Amino acid sequence: SRETGTLRCFYAAQYEMLRMRAGFPPQYNRSVNETLMSLINGSNKLCWVEGFEKRSPVSCPEQNIGYFNWLAVVSEKEFWGDWNYCRDQDVFLQVLKSTCLNYTFFVESSQELKFFKDVETCRDFNASTACNRTKHSELSFIWQLQISKLCPETCGQCRFDHEGHKRHHWH
Repeated sequence: SRETGTLRCFYAAQYEMLRMRAGFPPQYNRSVNETLMSLINGSNKLCWVEGFEKRSPVSCPEQNIGYFNWLAVVSEKEFWGDWNYCRDQDVFLQVLKSTCLNYTFFVESSQELKFFKDVETCRDFNASTACNRTKHSELSFIWQLQISKLCPETCGQCRFDHEGHKRHHWH
């Protein structure tokens, strides 16, 4: 269908991240710079926890093996309640934006993908229209679902406030 066809750039962006993480040049991203590459491979200082901080300033896609062991046994409720892992994925959002705005994908789905032109981080999304599956959004339902998973903090799915304190209700 046309709606799922617009997700081609989403899957291409996932592959693009893997390529860049492995050290290969990107296929669709012309705006990749050293900063983005260092965020992707986890070498940027913004990816690191320093001192007594509980989490790094930016959620980078680089994870240690303990994360994958934890992910295999964690419940959905525990994941949404973990301040270290339930985070907006702004690094992937940058790759996703560049990929979806690439001519290869944008030319065939420009109306569905034009929202990427105004977005730099998850916080640029209006949570009430980008994250909630409503008809009052310029985003298709399929993109609202993807954005809600890509930006769980902005979309209010994480069960803590911005200081890391647990909320007492389930979203």
